[in-house]
Amino acid sequence: MDDQLKRDEYYMNHILEDSDTFKFSCSACGKCCRKREEPIILTSADIFRLAKYLKKSCGDVILEKCDFYLGKMSNLPVVVLKEKLNGSCVFLHHNECSVHDVFLTNCRIYPLGRMMELMNPNKESIDEADDKDLKFSYFIQPVEAPCGTDKTWTLKEYLDKFHVKDYDSESKAWTKAISHLATKYTQKLKTEPQKDAFGKLAFLMMYIRFDTSGNYVEQLRENIDEIDRVMNTKEWQDILRDKK
Repeated sequence: MDDQLKRDEYYMNHILEDSDTFKFSCSACGKCCRKREEPIILTSADIFRLAKYLKKSCGDVILEKCDFYLGKMSNLPVVVLKEKLNGSCVFLHHNECSVHDVFLTNCRIYPLGRMMELMNPNKESIDEADDKDLKFSYFIQPVEAPCGTDKTWTLKEYLDKFHVKDYDSESKAWTKAISHLATKYTQKLKTEPQKDAFGKLAFLMMYIRFDTSGNYVEQLRENIDEIDRVMNTKEWQDILRDKK
């Protein structure tokens, strides 16, 4: 069994219901923000909120505060928070997060993880589903939280405390966009030039081309529609037919 299948099996076996409990407390020690085994992945909604908070463009936030790469399986761009030379998050100062007021998904739900489930059997994929047909399921991550375990939470208490569900519409829009692009285009990208060209287009539309004075979800949908339009042009069809 490969690592991804093992992770998926773990997630499915550790799903929490609203009344299920777990123990976690934050002592502001900063341990979960430095020398992580895996970087903190950001959605474009996270970047949009950061840009709005910092009064910068999304592109400037990525350039100054993030690293990015192409996903090996999805061929889609992945954006992560930069680390300082000492291994700490770029936003960690004196053991405190300098952007704590910004909802960054993976930071805010820690030590939980989550996965999207399609609840409507009549829908074939996440990107075709309505928001009401999609549900986030939460689980305890398979790592020991370094901050202590002296406070007991129910899942509902924790999500309510940090207003997680207030951002569900943005999170669902992002997950649907990822599903749409991965399903529709990943298998068509066979050569490195194809992957590179598509990656640049996707990076621009998924992360950069946003006006933070506008609505994130509406702009994301427009940007994904633009990717579909571009991918159907003669120029792109020629690129996809090129096997070299």
